[in-house]
This record gives sequence, structure tokens and C-alpha cells, in this order.
Amino acid sequence: MSNVPRAVWLLTLVAVSAVANPSGVVQSQTSFEAAVENASTAPSYVSITVVDDGLKTQRSTCTTANLLLGAIHREYGIDYDAKGVAAAKRIALTNQSHVFHFSKAEALKNIPSYFTVDDLRSVRSKLASLTVEQLRDGFSTSGNLHSIYRGQSWERHRAYRDAAACVLIERGLSPGLGDVSDQLWLAP
Repeated sequence: MSNVPRAVWLLTLVAVSAVANPSGVVQSQTSFEAAVENASTAPSYVSITVVDDGLKTQRSTCTTANLLLGAIHREYGIDYDAKGVAAAKRIALTNQSHVFHFSKAEALKNIPSYFTVDDLRSVRSKLASLTVEQLRDGFSTSGNLHSIYRGQSWERHRAYRDAAACVLIERGLSPGLGDVSDQLWLAP
């Protein structure tokens, strides 16, 4: 694909993004910004598209904002001091498309994707009939929807947890990851 003009490559990315997110729902900029600004030990999720510029591939995923920021630090060689943290946040926050290009392997590795398209479909199906209020109740501290990912192998736990975060973002909610409990939480 190295001979493909940049305009054709970008149009292909847009078309593939529509297939990766058939609902067309994108995380609101307000939710995205709040996630990036959340510097607590219970990070918020972001919905992003990760483009591997070396392989000319892309994937849509949901990951915690701290992992996205870490990838940005690695990609641009930004220090982790106060100035560097501000620079990484600025890069994330000025990207209105939420499509992030990376060429360094260490940056790409910082944004793992634990779930498959089938995992995402399965979780969507389980949550589809629930109202926003039922989702909020179900993902409260003692809610019963955590059973989607609890009690599974660690691999399945991470896959279903992150897929559930994606579905919650699609539904207009702002999920985060508990620092001790490793369970989802929802911002007010």
C-alpha cells in the first residue's frame, strides 16, 4: 500500500471506520475530554480508532484514556514530567476525530485490544434491551450487570469488560475502570 496516494488511504480509513462502528455512534467530545482529563487511579474509557501507519491497518477499540496517553508519550518521545503530560493531553484533546496514527511498536502495544467483533456483538446483544437507567443501575457498585465479565477467565474478563465499555459509550454513557475492583463504573 506504500504506492497508494494518501487521499485514497484516508478515504479507505473512513470507509473501514464505518464498518467497524456500524451504529455510527461516536463518543461525545465532552465525554472524551473528561476521560482524557481524568488523572485518577480509576481511569475513564475512550472510544478511538488506532491506525498502524507501518502496516496500513486500523482498528476501532475502547481503552482507558491513560493507555492512549501512554501511547502518545511513546509515539512522540514525550517525557512524563508535567510539561510532557500536558503535551500528550493536548495532542489527544485536539484530535476531534479520535483517530490516532502510530508508527512505533511500543506505542501500538500500549493500546491492547482484548475483545473481538464477536465479543462486542455478544455484549451488545445482552445490553440492547436495557434502558440507560437500567444500565446505570446494573453497573452500579453492587449492580448485576458486572456478571457479563466476572467469573470468567482473565482473558474473557478483560474482553467482555472492555466490550461492555464500548457498548456503554455507544449508548451515550461515560464508563471508567475501578482501580481496585477492576469493574466498570459510570460517570454521572
